[in-house]
Amino acid sequence: MTTITRSEVVAVVIAQGGETHAPSLAAAGADRVLIIDNSSLGPVCGRAVGNVLAGAVERETPYAILFASTADGRDLASRLAARLSLGLTGDAIDLEIDDEGQLVQLKPALGGNVVAPILSKTLPNLVTLRPGLLTPASPSRAPMFASSGRNFRKTQKGRDLARARVVVGLGMGVGEDEVAGLVEVARSLGASVATTRDVVHAGWLPQQLQVGISGRSIAPTVYIAVGIRGAFNHTVGLQRAGIIVAINQNRRATIFRSADFGVIGTWQEFLPPLINELRPVLASLTSG
Repeated sequence: MTTITRSEVVAVVIAQGGETHAPSLAAAGADRVLIIDNSSLGPVCGRAVGNVLAGAVERETPYAILFASTADGRDLASRLAARLSLGLTGDAIDLEIDDEGQLVQLKPALGGNVVAPILSKTLPNLVTLRPGLLTPASPSRAPMFASSGRNFRKTQKGRDLARARVVVGLGMGVGEDEVAGLVEVARSLGASVATTRDVVHAGWLPQQLQVGISGRSIAPTVYIAVGIRGAFNHTVGLQRAGIIVAINQNRRATIFRSADFGVIGTWQEFLPPLINELRPVLASLTSG
């Protein structure tokens, strides 16, 4: 789909001293930066901020309003939908514009087994988007301003995972007793660790490391999936990954459909030699 709207892009910063964010937003494609100083309005998720933002939307009459699917983003989008009587598509994974100029909002459905296209019946379009799925724009210009594992939990944060170039993904096939050891293997590579919803629910690793529909989206250069079944609710978070290497002893594991390279067998047998072979390449990535 090649239809474009030829719209102006306006970025909104809600923060005291928000001007400091303007250069990076302009580099990412913003034509204007709208700054809402909430020092006297209260928290981002508060009613006062929501009212100010709703007023800006009414003045600007935009084609679409996009929020990140974060706690604050979901809260603000919901307040805006209620205040302006708009429909809201939550946790979309991609956007397209059809031949009629309508915004097609793509969202996982039926437990993550399909991706459903959604068209809004109200305007402006109001959408929350899962962070990390869309490709960033190349830096370009200056802005115009407008005012208005249990031990592992303490050593890796979600923001480290978002920036990681090499990630080792651990699934239920690893086994609880082996998680700590594999975390150490990842550390030895300078890699970050990710995991699946089932592992988080089992309490083996913290939620901030979860990748997929109900977790985060990542874009590493190399992703090594160890003992991961590969359900869509996990692999949807890997759409921007470079090379995916999967190790699983179940030859019918769904992860092999998403992998560039697959090893059928136990990780205990195949992961150590694989890492030894890849170590020079992985080391160059993690040190860059």
